Amino acid sequence: DKGLTQEEFDNAKASALYTISTIFQDVARYAAACSSKVFTGFSASAIEDRRKEVETADLKKVNRVIRKLFAQPDVRKIVVSPEEFQF
Repeated sequence: DKGLTQEEFDNAKASALYTISTIFQDVARYAAACSSKVFTGFSASAIEDRRKEVETADLKKVNRVIRKLFAQPDVRKIVVSPEEFQF
């Protein structure tokens, strides 16, 4: 109901930016990522566009989307975790 806390948001944002930044550190990896984006219908600048989108994201907007998405009655929720859960 409440969405992400500031700490959760900051951690997620830092993690996403780190993942994106690693693509720019290797020319071959960057070229492969760009060609993959173009092949799947995105622009060659899609990775840079995503980086800018993540950098400018703010907690209020993200939480608004989270509340709207999870308030829908027909939403299927899937949890992905490295740990095995006991139900």
